[in-house]
Amino acid sequence: MIKELLTIESALELYVGIDLSSIRIKRKSFNISCPFHDDKYPSFTIWPKGRVWKCWAGCGSGDVINLIAAFFNIPNNQAIKLLANDLGIVNERSKLTIPPQYFYKAKKQKMEREMLEAFKKRYNEAFFRLLAIEKAMKEKTLSIKSIEKAEEKSLLYHHLPYLAHLLDVLVEGNFDDQVDTVLIIESILNGG
Repeated sequence: MIKELLTIESALELYVGIDLSSIRIKRKSFNISCPFHDDKYPSFTIWPKGRVWKCWAGCGSGDVINLIAAFFNIPNNQAIKLLANDLGIVNERSKLTIPPQYFYKAKKQKMEREMLEAFKKRYNEAFFRLLAIEKAMKEKTLSIKSIEKAEEKSLLYHHLPYLAHLLDVLVEGNFDDQVDTVLIIESILNGG
């Protein structure tokens, strides 16, 4: 009965905290990043019609009960009780309270994904604005035809290497350095 009432997609959204709203689910199967490990390429396949899933990297496979058991690291019988309780299909004797750490884990992962998405937007905005500024500054330096103008625009020559450095860090730096650099760029762009 649980498997008929709760799809894998719903379980991923409700328990794991994965937002599937941007995924096209109309196909026979679809892939997402695995909730059990870091994916460079989505390795978690869901077959909505068959109500089954599989991680091709070896994290497991199964139905909605196996998914919840694996995510919360609990035996299948506890996952059944948890889901039955949540779906309102259990009697009072088998009622199970859900430990708060399970929801904390899902909320934390969802919050981390939301923060990463917000950072990606800020990163892209900072990168492309800085790139446009660098391009405009390079064009201005190319338009300088005399020594007097070069002296007048000397700050351009001093700032270009710094802009190139910031762009290099954004492209090649580690995540922490990229975050720091985005903050620096935002400060510069906001007149700080």
